[in-house]
Amino acid sequence: MIDLYKHENKNYENNGDITLTPISCILKQVLNGENYIEMVHPFDKQGRWQYLLYDNVITVPTPTSKKQLYRIYNHVKNDESITVYARHIFFDLVDKVLLGVRPTLVDGQACLDMILKDTDFKSRSNITTNNVILDLDGKNIINSICGNEQSFIKEYGGEILLDNFNITINNKIGTDNGIQALFGFNLESIEEDINIEEVHTRLIPEMEDGTRLTGNNPWVDSKYINKYSNIKETIVKFDDIKIKENPEDEEGFTTRKEAEAEMIRRCNVLLNNCVDLPIVNYKINIADLSNTNAYKKYKQLLKVNLGDTVTCKHRMLDIDVKARCISFTFDCLTEKYDEIELGQFVSNYLDMQNEINSNLRKKIELTEQKIKLEVSNASKTLNSKIEMTEKSINSSVENKITEVNSTITQTSNRINERVDNVKEGLSSEIELVDDKISAVVQKGDKSGSWELDTDAFKVAFSGSTSDKVQIDRHGIIAEDSNGGYTRMGSKGLLHVSSKSSTTGKPYHYLTFTKDDIDISCSSDDYEDKYVDLPKEFWELDKEDIAVSVSIQKIWKKGSYIPYWSGAYCYPTRDCKQIRIQGLSTWKKYDDLCGDTYGGHITVSVTAIA
Repeated sequence: MIDLYKHENKNYENNGDITLTPISCILKQVLNGENYIEMVHPFDKQGRWQYLLYDNVITVPTPTSKKQLYRIYNHVKNDESITVYARHIFFDLVDKVLLGVRPTLVDGQACLDMILKDTDFKSRSNITTNNVILDLDGKNIINSICGNEQSFIKEYGGEILLDNFNITINNKIGTDNGIQALFGFNLESIEEDINIEEVHTRLIPEMEDGTRLTGNNPWVDSKYINKYSNIKETIVKFDDIKIKENPEDEEGFTTRKEAEAEMIRRCNVLLNNCVDLPIVNYKINIADLSNTNAYKKYKQLLKVNLGDTVTCKHRMLDIDVKARCISFTFDCLTEKYDEIELGQFVSNYLDMQNEINSNLRKKIELTEQKIKLEVSNASKTLNSKIEMTEKSINSSVENKITEVNSTITQTSNRINERVDNVKEGLSSEIELVDDKISAVVQKGDKSGSWELDTDAFKVAFSGSTSDKVQIDRHGIIAEDSNGGYTRMGSKGLLHVSSKSSTTGKPYHYLTFTKDDIDISCSSDDYEDKYVDLPKEFWELDKEDIAVSVSIQKIWKKGSYIPYWSGAYCYPTRDCKQIRIQGLSTWKKYDDLCGDTYGGHITVSVTAIA
């Protein structure tokens, strides 16, 4: 049953406002991507079609649920019917902007809890990564979860499973239930894409110094080496494997035999991780296939859900490849699959086009002690590197044309980030250690820098000026190049004491504020109230002090209501106090033409000199 809920009806536990009778309703889902329905409804006599409006919600059955919520975002009319498009209710979160949300060094569950706070959505995640810092301030929730940059999926990884208002993002969704399918037949209902470009069936390992395995066959072969027309050889570099030059060396293997055994073991690990198998993609048109004799070979695929793993047996190549359900189309009327796509999932579908279109050369080195990734374009003018060991992470990006490069170095107690523009003579650097954060920007002989620790925040400029600013527990001190200084005290009091570079005459700047001053009037005349000024004001002239008063609250009492209120103020002659004169009157609410009575107000006063 397909129901429609008017946008103001959020009681989704009950039946909808209208039961629809569409002639077509197709659901499209892509792993970590699209999730929408396209529905065609006739112009029926009952007028159901008239309710297919923007923001109304449609409920449809899916492969894993009898009732999923989709909100209409577009419709198109023709002479006989209306076609509507609706996204999963999850995409409502595009309208919710996060303010001040910056998950820092928390795991996936805690991060999602922060993102979905104050919404109707609940989350679940098994991602234990907790070394991520996200700045989501000003982003909507959809971009915060699965956007291109600084998003949950981008930084934590994971795969999304949506179930109405429940959002699951795990390291991986789906299961491997042992489902198998035989391919390699000439069937129009199956679109087959097999890519062997990155297949390697013979691995030739090398140590740090280029040493290879001894003998006439210095390689490790895959069990599939004879399944392809050519042997597919590649060099695999293990920079952390070496033979000790001296017995007392801490790193390295004692004998060549031990080092070679380790290289062989690691090559077998790579082969077990399918570097010898092609990348496959199958699009199976279930609807068309059901009309053929081959249908029974693929009937098990009807049990597959998004993210599930299928063993694809290729009849011609005689190999088995694991592929996953990465997308499907589902007929919500017949509650059967129309099409299922099996393939190798790209971790973030938003990056797919960039990956396909870029002209990049990639080099990956994996060892037990180090992971190194290097990417460069064909001309090697653009290059990026990441190297991870048990002690540090180092990354760099270089543009040789613009002569700009950046580096990040991270250890357990230090993070250093640096950008250099060689052509312009510019550089900037930020360093974080366990007890201090510092930064510097430099151009030629000019530089600006700051430093923050638990005691002070210091800012300095060098070159054309030598201005410095320091913030510590006592206040703010700004020093200029002429030897003068400006000081800002605490508790709302600004106290500047410095000398002019031309006259040497001292000057003062003071600010004082006091709130919640009660004035109760005994009659319908002004009442006086005195407020003491700090001693820094006492030596000033009265004309140098500007004061202002504002009413914070006008009180009422029982049947007495405010009738008139006002206040003004001025400093006393000795500049030690502010005199406030305030007036508030009440009248009885049922006798507004009668007598007035003394009222009650609360005021705030400010003095500036």
